[in-house]
Amino acid sequence: MKSEKDLSEHLVRKGDKRAFEMFYHKHFKSLIAYLRMFVNDPDLTKDIAQQSFVKLWVKRTAVPTDIPLKRYLLAIAKNLYIDYYRAQKRETETLEQLKLEALEHLDTEPTESLTHRSELLKQAIKELPPKCREVLLMSKMDGLPYKQIALRLDISVKTVESQMRIAYTKIRACILDMEDAKN
Repeated sequence: MKSEKDLSEHLVRKGDKRAFEMFYHKHFKSLIAYLRMFVNDPDLTKDIAQQSFVKLWVKRTAVPTDIPLKRYLLAIAKNLYIDYYRAQKRETETLEQLKLEALEHLDTEPTESLTHRSELLKQAIKELPPKCREVLLMSKMDGLPYKQIALRLDISVKTVESQMRIAYTKIRACILDMEDAKN
């Protein structure tokens, strides 16, 4: 006869939502504690934990039966954190590179070119979706950190990061389109 734990895991793997809900309630706090070893941001910790449970639910049928679901859940959480960390690192490196390029252009660009680029930037910002524009302005004009923006707008820090990425991508594309149209 199977143990209660084995039966519970079997039911989760078979798609029993009630069993999964019980698994979630049983392991959520310990997953948060595990993630706090890597992440200092409580909101990010909760986001990664939630994503981990979602991913476990989606992959539940593919988890080998010889691997306990909790161990698999911890591996998912760790990998999600590593992915997040790498993405943040890439974004930071890209922003630093853009800053360096901008400083190099400042030394060599004539004033009228800077004025033109400034106008292009203003126009590109106006064309952003409202939520994207709001997040960008709160970050860049008001100097608010992502966490404060998230609190003020009642969204997650991850959503703020996503909106900033979208804003940068759309601004670059818009400026390139406007420059191409000019030429």
